[in-house]
Amino acid sequence: MKKEDIHIGDWDRILFGEGPPAYLLEVVVRVALVYLLIFISIRFMGKRLIAEMARADLVARVSLAAAVGLAIQRPGRGILVSAVIVMVIIFVGRLLAVLVFKNRHFESAFQGKYSTLVNDGVIDIKLINKLLITKERLFAALREENIRHLGQVQRFYMEADGKFSLVSQENPAPGLSIIPEWDPGLRESQQKSDTQLCSTCGTLQTTNPIVCIHCGNNHWEPAIYLPKKVD
Repeated sequence: MKKEDIHIGDWDRILFGEGPPAYLLEVVVRVALVYLLIFISIRFMGKRLIAEMARADLVARVSLAAAVGLAIQRPGRGILVSAVIVMVIIFVGRLLAVLVFKNRHFESAFQGKYSTLVNDGVIDIKLINKLLITKERLFAALREENIRHLGQVQRFYMEADGKFSLVSQENPAPGLSIIPEWDPGLRESQQKSDTQLCSTCGTLQTTNPIVCIHCGNNHWEPAIYLPKKVD
């Protein structure tokens, strides 16, 4: 657009842009499809992408940023187009919220499901590999909850929104240490028991098997326990 085409009183251009008013109807279809496309793409890109906010909130923010940006930066883009986009985003967002509330299958399809990463002190290795979560990342999340070994963990979930939640054992059993190997001083200072555990997933060794029955690992290490506090 040439500078001589820009006039402050040109309300047709300011409101509708360079397109005809009928283009607003096409905008409704375009933004609804793009909204759903972004939503589905984020759904399949994994939980960790959205760990800090709800999936619908993330999609809405991305869509709103795209809607208002062009109207501000391009003189040929009308404000009404952005207004229609915003209204469609709000409508689609509220529609999805209603569907999620009324239909559990729809909720699982769009919001995802929770995953049990640790079950009674044992890591689900296949699951964390599927979710692309390393043991180091898992152990770091547990240390944030003031956990020292897996025997303190009854359940450790990855929620549908990508966040972690912990259910602690009321009576902790000896478990696999989660202190990193690059801190040998603290790791070696932990109290070790005679119980042997799989060094990969934390499964208890029984009847001296060659490989772990849970993950197939063949390396074992002593379980860690926390000494009881003396009153």
